[in-house]
Amino acid sequence: MWNDFRVTSNDEVTINNTLCSIGLFQIASTTEVTTSPKVHAAVQNGKIYVAVDQILVLLENENVGECKFLSFPETQIDCVFISDSGKLVVCCLANGTINGFCITGRPLFNLKIEEEDIGEEKSFVGISADGPDLYIMCRNGRLYKVGTVDEDKSMSLIENNETLVFDESITSSAQISRISSRKFYNEVISFIMIPCDDAPMAVCCDTTRIYVYSNGDFLPISLQEEQHGGIKKLHLIGLSPWVVTTSPKVHAAVQNGKIYVAVDQILVLLENENVGECKFLSFPETQIDCVFISDSGKLVVCCLANGTINGFCITGRPLFNLKIEEEDIGEEKTFVGISADGPDLYIMCRNGRLYKVGSVDEDKSMSLIENNETLVFDESITSSAQISRISSRKFYNEVISFIMIPCDDAPMAVCCDTTRIYVYSDGDFLPISLQEEQHGGIKKLHLIRNYLLGLCHNGSIVEICPYTGMVYNMSTEADCRIDDMVLMESTDEKIELMILTKPTSIGEKFLKIVDFPSMASLYDLDMSKHIWLVDQPKSPMGMYYLIGDGESTVPQEIEMKIISETLPQHQLMKMISRGRLEEAEEFAVQFNLSLEPIHEHRLKRHITKMAQCRNTEALRVEFRDFLQLLDKINNVGKVLAMWDIGIPNR
Repeated sequence: MWNDFRVTSNDEVTINNTLCSIGLFQIASTTEVTTSPKVHAAVQNGKIYVAVDQILVLLENENVGECKFLSFPETQIDCVFISDSGKLVVCCLANGTINGFCITGRPLFNLKIEEEDIGEEKSFVGISADGPDLYIMCRNGRLYKVGTVDEDKSMSLIENNETLVFDESITSSAQISRISSRKFYNEVISFIMIPCDDAPMAVCCDTTRIYVYSNGDFLPISLQEEQHGGIKKLHLIGLSPWVVTTSPKVHAAVQNGKIYVAVDQILVLLENENVGECKFLSFPETQIDCVFISDSGKLVVCCLANGTINGFCITGRPLFNLKIEEEDIGEEKTFVGISADGPDLYIMCRNGRLYKVGSVDEDKSMSLIENNETLVFDESITSSAQISRISSRKFYNEVISFIMIPCDDAPMAVCCDTTRIYVYSDGDFLPISLQEEQHGGIKKLHLIRNYLLGLCHNGSIVEICPYTGMVYNMSTEADCRIDDMVLMESTDEKIELMILTKPTSIGEKFLKIVDFPSMASLYDLDMSKHIWLVDQPKSPMGMYYLIGDGESTVPQEIEMKIISETLPQHQLMKMISRGRLEEAEEFAVQFNLSLEPIHEHRLKRHITKMAQCRNTEALRVEFRDFLQLLDKINNVGKVLAMWDIGIPNR
């Protein structure tokens, strides 16, 4: 039996000039082996399983030579599955049982198929996943579904169970059902599931045909004569098993070095813009309507089309889960926008109803959830966040955009549909009619310092006064019809916007940085067909944007890119000349640049201060700091060149 596990020495065996093989561990049999063993193995997220005949070996950490041995002496292992997280391992046995394990070896569930589908020597040909569901095919063609396999919930139930065998006391949410009773004449050889928008598609094969499970039955595809030797194994290969047929709905923002990107049903969270690690949060049953990220970048709030409002830490841990009234939930879309005023969030539905999520305390919520490693919600999650509907006014037309304007007494809500702008004041919405030429409608509302702007569908901008109800057309360049825009920089001296233009007559799009309100172009770049802007403050790193790639007219991949104004070394010198030394030091470390120019600038500051100092004690402190900085500078010539300032006698 294969029950002897030993760590191998790390002796290298050279394969060629660029590759070598290193031994990690061995699995040996304590008895003589007379038939070729049946072996399966996989590595997922740093976790490993190896199945040999009747033995399943689980390694929780690929770098540690410790394992769990699970033995099935009365039967053989037909097939094994490991989840994307590597935490869940499912083992299908020839005796018809389907066993689920944690990677630590603890049992999670034990299910069995119908007696008539159990083979004499083999029962299963493959196991494939689609979201939380597993699909398992028998060698006779019968297809089973193991639904609601909740990894985290199952593992929390079994947390204190140290046994490695199954008994009837084990509980699990996993349920098994036979979803196809079609029995094949020939033995099925291989099986795979293809994820699709509506329901996954099952594909299997025997020696003469391929079968596609569609609309409750298997449709045969005959192999050509020269292929009748048969297919040995089916594989699904590609960056994405889905083919995207509609343009994705994309939101993205960078805040305080933290990033979120939302694409249709997926939310990607990056805790650090400089580290390529992220958390994927998926909402397979619904769409993401809108997303908010706090000024600190720690809190991300995601509003879903099914009426739920989910709060996450940027690390991916859940903070709160709220739901609006059932009557306000739309069929395909529910929310149009989310805006903050202090610790309160204001969220508007597409029907015009306004909700307030109060007392969203980031730090308190995150301390409560600190030890919660799960990425799913349950009723045990506590939060100070409370939801209330503060306006019951229902609009006739669908609301398109929404924004909150901070005020001394209470924030002012502004929204718009295709024909009007509405200002929420004194408990009701006051309408502002658009002019005839603006009836194409406002696409999106923006608040830029003291300007309330409306970006129109025709690419023009209007300025709105919420107090007088006046709407002014703002002049833009004739060739600059705007498709989207974000605020980049806002100071007393200047306001800069990043805008994306609508396609020209020959299909060209431009990404521009413009001065506001003159809308004069500072510089522009020619862009590809599929591009999305990213909400972001101006940064020395550069400017982020998203592009869609793929050979089809609809992008199949989305890539985040960054535009840097100059070479890193030039950008560093620009920050130093502007006196932004702390920011320059972070930038230099990130790009592995020398810190000496920063130290030289600080040294010059100290020399200037010492020249102006008339207090002996203060001069002593400045001189001490000066000497400490001097140790960090190797270029003596530059130091001597600075020494043209007279320092007072002490």
